[in-house]
Amino acid sequence: MIKRFMLLNVFLFLAFGFRAFAQQKTPIIYASVLSNSRYVVGAKNRETGLFVSSDFGNTWQHVGWKNIRCFGMAMDPQKVGEVFYLASGNGVLKTVNGGKRWGITTGWRVTEVQEIVVNSVTPQKLVIGTPYGVFRSENAGRSWQSSNTGLNTIDAKFISALEIDRQNPDHLLLGTEAGLFGSRDGGKTWKRVALQGEPVRDIEQNLSEPAVFYLGTENKGVFKSTDGGKVWAAVNHGIQYKTVYVLAIDRTHPNTVYAGTYKGGVYKTTNGGRRWKAVNKGLTNRVLHGLAIVPGQPNIVFAGTVNGGIFKSTNGGNTWHYSGLNGAQVWKMEIW
Repeated sequence: MIKRFMLLNVFLFLAFGFRAFAQQKTPIIYASVLSNSRYVVGAKNRETGLFVSSDFGNTWQHVGWKNIRCFGMAMDPQKVGEVFYLASGNGVLKTVNGGKRWGITTGWRVTEVQEIVVNSVTPQKLVIGTPYGVFRSENAGRSWQSSNTGLNTIDAKFISALEIDRQNPDHLLLGTEAGLFGSRDGGKTWKRVALQGEPVRDIEQNLSEPAVFYLGTENKGVFKSTDGGKVWAAVNHGIQYKTVYVLAIDRTHPNTVYAGTYKGGVYKTTNGGRRWKAVNKGLTNRVLHGLAIVPGQPNIVFAGTVNGGIFKSTNGGNTWHYSGLNGAQVWKMEIW
């Protein structure tokens, strides 16, 4: 299903990054838009490229390039708001001035970048996932090297998700079309961890309880690990739609997790996955690729849909209302 999305030329991607700065009352929202459901080949389309909102998505300002296909975003934790990266169809894009200017850091052989993570201790170290494997950089993107030891099949090299352990940045988890893989050496080598043959769509670490990870799969719903990603168990009671594209964990209440599904909308648990319930009132589009909880304001949740734009809840998902970018396909949301 994901592969079919990626093959579409008439495609829109939206990637979010949120950051609640100490001096600001509201987060800054970064949105990267490729196209929308109303796109006509050859026609001009303003809804492309990177947009920024500082009013919770009510208005948007375009920043940087247009007509760029983008799948993810990562921030330098030591220079938040200044240095960040886009995982795009062109490769890895980098800005050092908050998006005023951009440059491509990868060469012609590294394109269609699906995910990117930055080492929290040594931010010059980057790891990216592509449809043909993993690449690493140790100099902030100036050069890249292939890093696929242990990924021995085509499906294992098709990367859908990538998460870096915030406590131990040498520990990474990799979601592929062939299951879940892990690395203990910063992404140099990989070893199968779980879910052989099951496509993994998203991986999220609970920052309040760093030993806890959740992942979403194409066919089997949500899985949870409480031992740092070694052992995984399905936690799907109440989830009827088992294609889970995206997860969001509440930092204030770590047992509260949202799951975005294909055609099932949003599910929510408040007890760490033991029981889920659908929370879709007002959500007119129920194909989800993006979810984000505003830091410090856990009742405010954003949902990004496929060709339905953005929806917002101000009461923890109980009700939703439209919040902008009509017709947009939302691909990814990140919170810093």
